[in-house]
Amino acid sequence: MEIRKIRFKLKEGSANNLPNNFDEIADTLLDAGITMYVDEHISELVIILPVNMPKRRNVIRKLGRPEQKVLTGEEQENKYTDSNGVEQSYKIPLKYKWSDIVCMLETMTDKQIMDKLTVTAKRKTKSEYSDYTYMKEERAVAMAPATYYRKKKKMKQSAWYRSLDKERCSDIDYLRNVPGDQVF
Repeated sequence: MEIRKIRFKLKEGSANNLPNNFDEIADTLLDAGITMYVDEHISELVIILPVNMPKRRNVIRKLGRPEQKVLTGEEQENKYTDSNGVEQSYKIPLKYKWSDIVCMLETMTDKQIMDKLTVTAKRKTKSEYSDYTYMKEERAVAMAPATYYRKKKKMKQSAWYRSLDKERCSDIDYLRNVPGDQVF
């Protein structure tokens, strides 16, 4: 911790003219970590400030556009029983995982994989009744090359990819069972 001292020169005899509640002010500042006193020998008001320099932290800010979802085109059906005892179901679109991409890289070129990968994009639409702009419809578009290469680079630099047995990269069951598989 770094300490900074601030010294104020007092006029001749003004050390006796301090406010009546000077000790109360000094005690309040001491609670905040700031020391304040009068050095009567050299006639100075001294304030000692402890300075904590903040350390730079790497913070993920999560700013910008939300990450696009890469959908497989397949859906997983989940079933549940509601409060009335009736069995209901809903579908969740499946997303490509790193294991799927590694398996594709064994037999396809990057261009073929990019064409196969589609992402959902929302289109901004202006309301007919007001100036309010809102996200209306989702549509599937091909993944941009820059996005594909950025995600591929992240995948190849991961601990998951380095832990793979390169001889078994065409075995999708092996790839899916390696811990650390993430959504592409």
